[in-house]
Amino acid sequence: MGALAALSWWLVKNTPVPGDTKAAQALRHEPDYTMRGFSVVSYTPSGALRSRLEGDVMQHYPDTDTIEVEGVRLRAVDETGRVTLGSAQRALSNGDATQVRLTGGARVIREPGPGEGPSARLEIRGEFLELFTETERVRSHLPVTLFTGRGEMRAGSLDYSHLDRIGQLSGRVSGELLATPQAAP
Repeated sequence: MGALAALSWWLVKNTPVPGDTKAAQALRHEPDYTMRGFSVVSYTPSGALRSRLEGDVMQHYPDTDTIEVEGVRLRAVDETGRVTLGSAQRALSNGDATQVRLTGGARVIREPGPGEGPSARLEIRGEFLELFTETERVRSHLPVTLFTGRGEMRAGSLDYSHLDRIGQLSGRVSGELLATPQAAP
């Protein structure tokens, strides 16, 4: 009986507590899973498409809770039906996809919404675009080109808020905009 008690005591003392092994081990920047040729689709409660994320390769890194995607393509539809498209050679996203960095031929297109004319279309291109999905903001510290239905603008950097519809272009800024015809008196 004493041997059984000693064995029980030894087991209790030497059995790892759940979660302790992970805390004791230093997390290394290595992916815990990889997906190839993937597509992730989300829908609204009514069944309409909310977003589709596709890519060639996706890896999740648990130490930083980040996702890296090679050959990324995105399609999102907001509650008004306006479509946003995005693509790049690479993307780096935080765990909840509220901050996404597109690198290598990054391109974001915001199509006109229902009832809007073609001049409402906005396309942003650059080697680096940082998207903040909750606040609908796009930033870049590198040169960008903006295309609208009325013309084209180039800048050394960009900070654009779609909610406010205000864009700040910095650095060397140039472009061409078409004049809007005025109504005859």
